[in-house]
Amino acid sequence: MFRVTIPFTNEVLFDTDLYRADATGGLVINQVDGMNGVIDLSVKTLLADEIAVFIISLKCPENVLIHIESRGYGRLMIFVLSGSLTIKQTDTNRDLKLLANTCHSFPLADSQRAEVTICGEVTLFTVYLKAEGIQKLVPLDEFDVIEKPSVQTLTLHQNSLIAAITSRVQSSTLHRILLVAKVLELLFLDLEYIKKSAVTLKAPALRPADRMKLEAARALIGQNLQSPCSLIELAHKVGLNDFKLKKGFKAAFGTTVFGYLADLRMEKAKKMLADAHSVSEVAHEVGYKNAHHFAVAFKKRFNLLPSQMRG
Repeated sequence: MFRVTIPFTNEVLFDTDLYRADATGGLVINQVDGMNGVIDLSVKTLLADEIAVFIISLKCPENVLIHIESRGYGRLMIFVLSGSLTIKQTDTNRDLKLLANTCHSFPLADSQRAEVTICGEVTLFTVYLKAEGIQKLVPLDEFDVIEKPSVQTLTLHQNSLIAAITSRVQSSTLHRILLVAKVLELLFLDLEYIKKSAVTLKAPALRPADRMKLEAARALIGQNLQSPCSLIELAHKVGLNDFKLKKGFKAAFGTTVFGYLADLRMEKAKKMLADAHSVSEVAHEVGYKNAHHFAVAFKKRFNLLPSQMRG
């Protein structure tokens, strides 16, 4: 499926050919940890039927270039849980920026290559579905959807599905049926998003000036999670009325203003809890006056209590 190497040295960081699915059809879980002096890599591979899931953690103190080569036809979904990276496809020579809290989905052709620049800490939840498996599930009249790429902001639904898988992996209670069910639901959400996007594209496009104002609004939301602006205040600051802000934000970013705020709060909370901050401190930092309300929201988002993240 995939082979990851360091350019010029051809040092192999990761090769999925080393891991095979169980001939009995059971779930296979493999863990790879490695460091080549610059890159600290951890990959947990989950294999079941025609599905492969890679839970990837990369740590790199400076910009490093790696090569990724795909082998076999299928569809790839990359969920960026934290950090960011840049992909340059060698066949198109175009840069693709993968930002935190986004999902990038696209078809893969055999022997497709890409250059990836990484820096800092990146956490990815990546799903690969073989073409044969998709063909069994998707009707012929909808198969053109599989050939289309998509980019979207991660939704609460997607995050809850990912959390259900990762939490089960951590507690060693993941079953093959659960993995397949959750992954197929992620695929369904991806295809539904592509269909809805096709309908949205028929509507008038956003004007460049309005798009810039919406980008400014999105940046302002992330600047103050403790005491965010009201919708009217935010609209006033970027020079839009509240109706245009609500409608334009949803069209541009695939989520509402308050949905995006909630996503930012939960992602920051998850990182702070992982860094051993107290639950009350995290709740205050991300704008919750009541730690219990924060715990309820966090459990709904990640299917884990804040205390379980810290423990």
